[in-house]
Amino acid sequence: MRKIVRIVALMVVIILAVGAVGCGDEKPKIPEGMNESVYNYGVRAVEIADEFLDFKITKSEAEQKFKDLQTMEDNLPNPQGANAVSERALRSRVISNTSILYSGIRGFYDNVDLDAVKANRNKLAKLLGLKER
Repeated sequence: MRKIVRIVALMVVIILAVGAVGCGDEKPKIPEGMNESVYNYGVRAVEIADEFLDFKITKSEAEQKFKDLQTMEDNLPNPQGANAVSERALRSRVISNTSILYSGIRGFYDNVDLDAVKANRNKLAKLLGLKER
């Protein structure tokens, strides 16, 4: 009986170990139809929001990082070809959500609603296929 319990326990450990191997650092998948530059732009906006929400950077530092991100936005490619309409729509949604996120961090008369920033961050993260907070 003990031998059977040991074998079953060993099998459980092996199954768990094999399952854990598949949970390594996977590179996030870029959503279908989204340009990699647009994806990277959106991911950077989410990272800035995370730094701000985790109190790693101040409001003014976050604002500056979003201003710097504007340069990246200006260099985003304009989609061409057969899928241009859907790519342009995704590009517009990412830029729009990033702008809303930036506006939330800037706040209204210096009052920042962290819940609203988090909600806007999560909307952008969902669009990019990233985890929500």
